[in-house]
Amino acid sequence: MSAIQRYISSELIHFVGRQLPSPEEQYHLLIEVIKSGKLKSSPKNDIFKGSVIIQLPNPISQGKAITLYGVCFCDIPIDDIDIHVNKYSGFGLSFLKTFLINKGANPVFYIARDGKLLRSEKNRGVFFEDMLQAFFRLLVKDIMPTEKAKKALDEENRERIDLVIFMIQYIFGYFKFFDSNTPENDENNYYMEREWRTVGDLEFNLQNVNRILLPRKYARQLREDIPDYSGQITFTDED
Repeated sequence: MSAIQRYISSELIHFVGRQLPSPEEQYHLLIEVIKSGKLKSSPKNDIFKGSVIIQLPNPISQGKAITLYGVCFCDIPIDDIDIHVNKYSGFGLSFLKTFLINKGANPVFYIARDGKLLRSEKNRGVFFEDMLQAFFRLLVKDIMPTEKAKKALDEENRERIDLVIFMIQYIFGYFKFFDSNTPENDENNYYMEREWRTVGDLEFNLQNVNRILLPRKYARQLREDIPDYSGQITFTDED
């Protein structure tokens, strides 16, 4: 059955190896990820995995105030991945959206930082900065107790702490700001990725992998390295 529309996909893609200098290193990282059955939320520091790090007064509209350590995916139809391959790498893997939703994945909340608020000259970036500062000033500062004092909290403060944790991890942690005038092929244009996020590491088995993406020259090596893989393969260096 053909899809009703083509601007979203039934699978979500995670590209690997953007920071690595050579395709060979990117390929080996892909194989390492697949064999390990884990996409790490913080490859460089296990201390932060599954955490939300707050770094005020850095601006939230620049993605610097709150960092959610999770795994990111793109909701991109497979025929439209060229721009993203050029931005990230030619190596990646995808999972069905249904599988990732059951793992806690959710789309981010895109915010046009240069957009104007209705009946206001203030743009959304400035407005969200002001509201975040007010949130921490009014709701957070006076209810973050020491470990010793936590047991003495009254019910109201416990509820407030639960609310603060919810807002930071499940709302602020999913904010994604963008500039509406950024060209489509700019490496800082994130809007077209329709990003989804999970909190913490993503664990999977080989049968959960829906598709592997890589340049054609690595096809034979892939079959040797992952002989039990029977899912789809897409070559990222072909039209």
